[in-house]
Amino acid sequence: MDFRTGMILRWADGVPAHLPLLKQAGIQTLVVPGEPQENNAAFREACSKAGIETIPQSELKTFTLAQLPAEASGYAALSTGLWPGIGRGAAAGRDDEASMASREPWVDSNGYWIAYLRALYPNVPALLAYQAGPAAGLSADRAVPFDTLTLALVEARVMGGNYILSMDPQFRTALLAGDAKAVAAWKQLGITAQWLKTNAAWFQKPPMPAIQALVEPGRPTAEIANLLFRRSGSPMLTRSVPASLPPGLLAFVTTAVRAPFKPELAKSLLQLASQGCTVVTDDVSENAWWKPAASHAVKTQDDRIFYAHGKGAICAYRKRIADPSEHALDVIDIVTHAKRPIRIWNAPSVIAVATSGGAAHLINYGTSSTKGEVQARIQGMYRKAVLHRPGLPSKELEAAVRGTTTEVFIPEITRIATVQFS
Repeated sequence: MDFRTGMILRWADGVPAHLPLLKQAGIQTLVVPGEPQENNAAFREACSKAGIETIPQSELKTFTLAQLPAEASGYAALSTGLWPGIGRGAAAGRDDEASMASREPWVDSNGYWIAYLRALYPNVPALLAYQAGPAAGLSADRAVPFDTLTLALVEARVMGGNYILSMDPQFRTALLAGDAKAVAAWKQLGITAQWLKTNAAWFQKPPMPAIQALVEPGRPTAEIANLLFRRSGSPMLTRSVPASLPPGLLAFVTTAVRAPFKPELAKSLLQLASQGCTVVTDDVSENAWWKPAASHAVKTQDDRIFYAHGKGAICAYRKRIADPSEHALDVIDIVTHAKRPIRIWNAPSVIAVATSGGAAHLINYGTSSTKGEVQARIQGMYRKAVLHRPGLPSKELEAAVRGTTTEVFIPEITRIATVQFS
């Protein structure tokens, strides 16, 4: 089974007549109910003849967030997740950094889980394995666009992982009934999947290095990562502290990490700060790792204090982080808008990620395509920008250098758009 770029679908019905429909979207593997000996032999034989692999549900090993193993063998498949899209309607909150309205859509996303899994288990494929249903926020009375299955695949693949597809029951029923909108969404799933596979190398590149965040098993650091991505901070997640300051690193986030730090970890963090990075911490323990170095306060705010250390600084919060969204904005302020990896306007439901090598990936979680052009600036000075979208020809965009960034205006984004800069 190809866990990295394979099309894997949960499928309950053992009806051979459905196989042409499954082939149409490029499905390569079906996860079917029951134990191996309980599977419908006729259906398995029909799948084999059609070139579709079958795997019993019992053989697919997944874990919840609470069950994270110390190590993962073969692959890491997380069953925790929310059905992607606009989850709760408008939610109060400011997003001045992206020039959005004071009321913004509440976005349920899962792409950050892939980055999180890749940080914890760097040597195996990272998979999302949540199922369409109440546990993922998809209640029986909630209607979602049929193409949110494509969105689920997109956000996983763009972050360098994969999703074990699980169909919204309403979509599945409509598709099998031949509903025109459902059939169109199914065909687009296949087109998008092929585009993602063809361009898989784009999505394996790490984010730009301006922001790194330390993660560990458990929800606190995962939620910090979630909001850093949601605010288009484009962070690089890591389970370890660099031995020396990597080129381009401006802020290293250790918030919500368990204390106390081991002496060697504290030494590495202080070295990052001394070499020019701002290390952000909310360790408020009595013997916090940063306190021996906190002799010279250079800026004091209501919720945090900045201490000079070598060429850089330590940003110490007075309390444990309670609002990851505000914290993400704080980190972006530390990096500054002039040096942040990517910045977008006119796109309240879009999450943008900038990668090393000059690419911008924009994922649209809205219920419809973006309206008007999306303004985006990526760190780096480039002469050329080419827009790529599934099922559409590539399009050269006008690239304008603004300071140390390059600005483009991106036309309609249905679910995913990638801009390659050079």
